[in-house]
Amino acid sequence: MNPHLRSVKEIERLDKYEVGGYHPLKVDDIILGRYLIVDKLGHGSFSTVWLAKDQQAKEHRYVAIKVNMAKKSSTPVSAEAQVLRELSSSWFPLFTPGRDTIPKVFDEFKLEGPNGIHTCFVTSPSCVNLSDISYNHLFPIQAARAFAAKIAIALRFVHSRGFIHGDIHLANILLPLREGYDSLSLAQYREKHGFTRLHFLNDTPDEPVPVNCPKEVGMPLWCRRRPTEFTAEDAHRLLLCDFGEAFKPHSSMRLGRECRTPAPKRAPEAFFSPDLLMRYASDIWGLGLVFWELVGKDPLFVTACAGNEIVAQQLDVLGNHFFPSHWARVWCRTGSDVGHPKPRPIRRPIGPRITRPPLQVTWEALVEERERKQEKLGAFGEDERRAFLALIRGMLRFNPKERFTLEEVMGSEWMVRWALPELAQPR
Repeated sequence: MNPHLRSVKEIERLDKYEVGGYHPLKVDDIILGRYLIVDKLGHGSFSTVWLAKDQQAKEHRYVAIKVNMAKKSSTPVSAEAQVLRELSSSWFPLFTPGRDTIPKVFDEFKLEGPNGIHTCFVTSPSCVNLSDISYNHLFPIQAARAFAAKIAIALRFVHSRGFIHGDIHLANILLPLREGYDSLSLAQYREKHGFTRLHFLNDTPDEPVPVNCPKEVGMPLWCRRRPTEFTAEDAHRLLLCDFGEAFKPHSSMRLGRECRTPAPKRAPEAFFSPDLLMRYASDIWGLGLVFWELVGKDPLFVTACAGNEIVAQQLDVLGNHFFPSHWARVWCRTGSDVGHPKPRPIRRPIGPRITRPPLQVTWEALVEERERKQEKLGAFGEDERRAFLALIRGMLRFNPKERFTLEEVMGSEWMVRWALPELAQPR
């Protein structure tokens, strides 16, 4: 079944096309006799997202349809859609800062297929996430400042409504399609964006393609803009998405062990306190990593298989000066974990490993790179260097009780002197 496709980053895991998994959707399918699938927008661990043309709309309206895995669809309606509806409710004034970053839900329905029943909801379409755009590239400094300010305002709005987002990272910050796309006919859309790149899964005598899996897999739509082409004005179009892990801590519990944020983006308390409740501070950790990746081009912590390697990287980068003593005892323990019930407590890796450079070293290298490219991308002055690094250190404190609050982030020197003023520049 074309096993090499499992290693292609842009394609969802094909082994998840199983009972309880993804729905085998493809371009040109029609859902409910209404939504014509035009292109793939992307996928997540528990869903695929598609660009569709609403054939019942009066004009050529394009929408995004998120199709959840069947095992995530056990509730009568999508929990994520409920969160989005509450956040975009008319109870809140239209011009409340941050409200414009929340996607609007137009429709909800269930889709039945060979892998089960899938909850789906329909929103405005986006063409790309900031993680894909920024990979191994630098944003212009003006855009990075404005993006950081807008995302912080979005998260402040979410927190003010009593929600923890639960999955803050650049892959969940999206840019919508440019204005005017709704006026395009399907033929005009194809002329502008081309046809979806397809990989075909062929039957073989030994391994036929199962009915659970599509026979063609599409690559997602790409917005074809380089990071260097973005400006501060683009910040006003950003959307904060993927509220599938969002919850209200005052009415529902979420333990550290239930955190599904990708391990390199996960706050350390999720590793060390798996039986304690997740709090707002976990979003601040994720926001700090978002700020870093906007200003830089490489994540502080890289993908690894095990949580203990991620924590080891966190200690490499941030040092152990403010590492909680009760975590240190667990981390540095000796002896075997054989017989200890799973999941076993996190512990220091045994054996050789490649260490990550300290934060100060990485920061100085980043500053130097920006200075070399300052004519095109802009560079930091000395005061901004100091202020930004102080903000990152405050947001990435190990102890969640000592980590900056969102109000402290908004009131920080870097936010007040550089990020917020950049966002407020006349458009």
